[in-house]
Amino acid sequence: MRGVYLGNMTGNTVRLGVAATRRDWGSVAVALQPIASFGIGLLVGALIQDLIRLRRGQRLLPIPLFAEAACLLAIWLRSPGSDWPNAFLGGIAMGIQNTILRNSGVMSMYTTHVTGLLTELSEHVSAVLSTFLRVPHVRAGGGDFELPAGTPGVRHARVAGRLAGFYALWVVGVCAAALVSSLWATRAAIPPAFVVSALAVMTLVHPIPTPDP
Repeated sequence: MRGVYLGNMTGNTVRLGVAATRRDWGSVAVALQPIASFGIGLLVGALIQDLIRLRRGQRLLPIPLFAEAACLLAIWLRSPGSDWPNAFLGGIAMGIQNTILRNSGVMSMYTTHVTGLLTELSEHVSAVLSTFLRVPHVRAGGGDFELPAGTPGVRHARVAGRLAGFYALWVVGVCAAALVSSLWATRAAIPPAFVVSALAVMTLVHPIPTPDP
């Protein structure tokens, strides 16, 4: 929508900087809009979680997930030519998704930050190779995933396999979205809205226990 990614702010920020140096204020506005809407989504998701926790003593996923689904369905209900409002709604949806999954303790990685995922994957693959070659491997920080039990090489290999699986699923999602978008236009927002709504219903029936902050 409008030639920008709604869940990946690195490229949008670079585009913003390049446009600003060229004094192309129209392009600056186009690049700035998804950054602002994504930030709003992050704040909305975090505030919803905090309010729910204060009122109920726990963090629940259904309400912010339904909010994300509502943004996606609103894209479908709007006219296909409404690029600016649709991009704004999409950015909010992506921001909500990122913050609620981390804040709820479901997963420690950001769902749209693929650069971080690949960096983490390379770290664990290099640890496996270092173990195989018997070369000391020093790794600063604990990363996004806790290592499972087992020998160092096996532990890193298991995490690397998990990360590779996440990346494969992300690629499958991209290909599916590209295909559906080319056929359905704004109706392509219906499948993800359905998936997010189904996940919200599942968490209502079987709440996911989350650690205290």
